[in-house]
Amino acid sequence: MRVMLISDASMTLRERSLLGRLEVGLADGGVQVIRAAPPLPTPLPPAGLAEFIQYEPCDWGFFASRLGRSVSGFGGGNLAARARRLVAHLEEIAASGAGGGPIDIVHAWGVGCWDLAFEVAWQADARIALEVWTGDLIDRLPRIERHDERGEGPPLWWIAPNESLRQAVYASGATRPCLLAPWGVHSSPEPTAWRMTDGPASIVMLSSGADPESLISALEGLAAAICTEPDVVVFLDAAAMRDHRRVWKALERLDLLERVSLIADVEGRRELILQADVLVQPELRGEIRSIILEAMSRGMTIVAQRHEWMSELVNDETALLVETARPAEWEDAFRRLLHDRAIAQSKGAAAHAVVRRDRPVSRHIEALRDIYHLMSSDESLPFSSTPENVSRL
Repeated sequence: MRVMLISDASMTLRERSLLGRLEVGLADGGVQVIRAAPPLPTPLPPAGLAEFIQYEPCDWGFFASRLGRSVSGFGGGNLAARARRLVAHLEEIAASGAGGGPIDIVHAWGVGCWDLAFEVAWQADARIALEVWTGDLIDRLPRIERHDERGEGPPLWWIAPNESLRQAVYASGATRPCLLAPWGVHSSPEPTAWRMTDGPASIVMLSSGADPESLISALEGLAAAICTEPDVVVFLDAAAMRDHRRVWKALERLDLLERVSLIADVEGRRELILQADVLVQPELRGEIRSIILEAMSRGMTIVAQRHEWMSELVNDETALLVETARPAEWEDAFRRLLHDRAIAQSKGAAAHAVVRRDRPVSRHIEALRDIYHLMSSDESLPFSSTPENVSRL
């Protein structure tokens, strides 16, 4: 079986570790993996077990109108031509191996590559799986299905990284099969966070740069909580500075400029921040991000806004969650973990145990292998499948 894992620029950078693990694990299980990604400022080191194709970034095409995005300067021939070049590469790779078509399944990661992935699957007579990693997409999926029902595309499947999102896909009115493949991470045998019981606490704040209001609210709570805590080190995702003026002014107003260090490409280069004690997710975006799972696997204390689709985070069990994201709520959460490190350690230890038990990499790879074989079989699920009659794998 040949599977192409195609990712857009954002997912390629943010989830390079996850995609690399899949590349190795799937190949080890007998799946021929081809990776496809757009050119990036910093080339990605290959994992070594998959063919790598660099594709030309595309403008938004037919998915754009169905996702409510504006399209400018897009030509269908442009997309088709780029897809043909990608299929030609796949045919060259296939020619050196077993028979069959150039690719069996196209698995797309990131909305920015969905157009190209769909066109490649159509041209190569392959099936396509689209990863639904964020709740922002949920209400738009039926529109994509309605387009596909007109016979303009390949057989389409959805893949969800947790059960909450899978249920949300069906609740949206989507009828194509949606199967569960929970993301997995490697876990340390024991929690590694909070090793320095008497040393300064280290806090990392994630940011996409897309929600400065939530970030500033969390910064206000943090500033109030650490004003009497000199031994706290704070790292801020440099993506937060996308709205440079507002966030910078907030740091200045809160007297945090000298206490906060900016870290570029936090999710792409994780080893530094995974040595910290606390990971803060201030934005309410309903995105599944493997960095949260990796932080949990190290025993870091997670502080985040509560969201129905982030089922991995359970308040007062595996995380400290805030309800309304007011500065006072953030302040209370930060004070709890800084003033009583036993509480912080207990949340981290619980998170570590859950991820180690329920989210190993091997289970993610096994679920995807099962999904790919099901997609390729003659006994594929009918498009009218519901959560009750679709295997959770």
